[in-house]
Amino acid sequence: MRDTDRIVFEQVVGKPLRPVISGPCSIQEYTMGPHRIVAAKMGSGCVKTTATVSTLLALNAVDRVISTGPAGGLTKDAEPGTWL
Repeated sequence: MRDTDRIVFEQVVGKPLRPVISGPCSIQEYTMGPHRIVAAKMGSGCVKTTATVSTLLALNAVDRVISTGPAGGLTKDAEPGTWL
């Protein structure tokens, strides 16, 4: 999660309950209503993404994994931090 994405996300769900640092992975835990959300800043590229998702899955029981990233080619009007 980029810093601008994290800031926008935290405006919606609030500050993380607890941060977890595991090697190069920075994982934060949030709640939204009855849901527990675990978010991670993955970095760029498939190797970093694989390492982060592997760590996230090893440390948490999850129902779904959603990966977001740059979408600069979708529209000219999207500013950094815009959720599409």
